[in-house]
Amino acid sequence: FDIELDPGDFSLTAASPRGLVQVFILLAGSMCNCGTMPQINADLRTDDRERAIWLLPAVVAALQGLVFLALGFAGYVALGNEIDGDAFAMYAQRYPDWMTVVIQIGLGLLLFLSTPLIMLPAKCQVWAWMSQVMAKDEAGGLEDAPAFARHGINAALVLLTLQTPLFLGGPGMVVLFTVLAGTAANWINLFLPGFVILSMRVIPDRSAGKPWLGSAAISGWILAVGTICAVDAAFQIAALFGPGP
Repeated sequence: FDIELDPGDFSLTAASPRGLVQVFILLAGSMCNCGTMPQINADLRTDDRERAIWLLPAVVAALQGLVFLALGFAGYVALGNEIDGDAFAMYAQRYPDWMTVVIQIGLGLLLFLSTPLIMLPAKCQVWAWMSQVMAKDEAGGLEDAPAFARHGINAALVLLTLQTPLFLGGPGMVVLFTVLAGTAANWINLFLPGFVILSMRVIPDRSAGKPWLGSAAISGWILAVGTICAVDAAFQIAALFGPGP
């Protein structure tokens, strides 16, 4: 079928690099977070874990990148340069039809089903802190926690994630996301893995006379990308809190 766009409705830009750094940070976060999922590690055979260290992050980043591209192009073709923030909200204002309801229900269901998995590292850390406070040296992981503790932690974190957008509002969430993506996410997803490779692989292998240039190249590449992302984030954060025009 042919798609005809009326130039009088909205304008389109052929190409723009804006937002690529944020997307790269998100994809890097998906790659690094593959190793923090205990269930994924437990389901892998021991002989396959070494290969999975490189294969799983690449596949996850590729699939997530394809989803970003599909949603991005679909939203841009539908709205053009009118997109400013929430593409779904903009689409609902421009095309208030039954498809809007389907998109809202589908997105809400996706977030509802994926939130427990996304929060798994945070829930494990909260349980570790609770175990220290309760002086339980052999409390085990989250899977060994009592049912009331698992459900209580899950309910508390879900409530927190639901209340934060309500308190901050749309503009406040944009500020929070920009600051966290440029600081915490950049540190966890890029700088921290780069420093870990440097301290755990490059320095010991170089001291022992083993091959280390490959690991050094990987660490240097990750740290270089992290530095670029940090500089870009610094400009964006400064623009958010700087004086207005």
